[in-house]
Amino acid sequence: MVIEMKMGKEDLFEHIFLSHFEKTMKFTRNKYKLSYEQAYDACMDSLLEFRRGLMEDKYTYGNLNYLFSKMAGQRFFKNVKKDNRFEAIPQDVVLPDQELFLDADEKIVLDRAWSKLGEGCRNLLKNYYYNNIKLTVLAEIEDRKPESLRKQKQRCLNTLRMNFQRIMKPINA
Repeated sequence: MVIEMKMGKEDLFEHIFLSHFEKTMKFTRNKYKLSYEQAYDACMDSLLEFRRGLMEDKYTYGNLNYLFSKMAGQRFFKNVKKDNRFEAIPQDVVLPDQELFLDADEKIVLDRAWSKLGEGCRNLLKNYYYNNIKLTVLAEIEDRKPESLRKQKQRCLNTLRMNFQRIMKPINA
């Protein structure tokens, strides 16, 4: 198949991998709870990357379903990681009702406490709480054990809490 591809014959590649594409789309959507568009982008990018790898003799025969599915999941997580940048909330933005339990001073203090966190903690907490990505999925993105990520999340929350209390103490005094 690779020899034929290198000679310009794409029919076999198209037939085989388009059948894998649909399976991988379903698998990726179900496993990672992705929208159709997210799964499509991840699978299409992986398909193109896989074809390029075949042409460069990077792969040998094996379980192509598994390999392609793993590539699609990893591609999605690379995109998520790249797209998740911390953005400060503008002061004139009205927050949803469920977040109005903080008064104006507390919101400012929370923003300052948040900014004192490292980027890793901000990304972890943002992905977990705001983007609703499960720790098991985040652990897979970062190629880490879920237990260690759970501990890191707890340390980040403790740090945020301590930062908040340190900043609030002089205000309340």
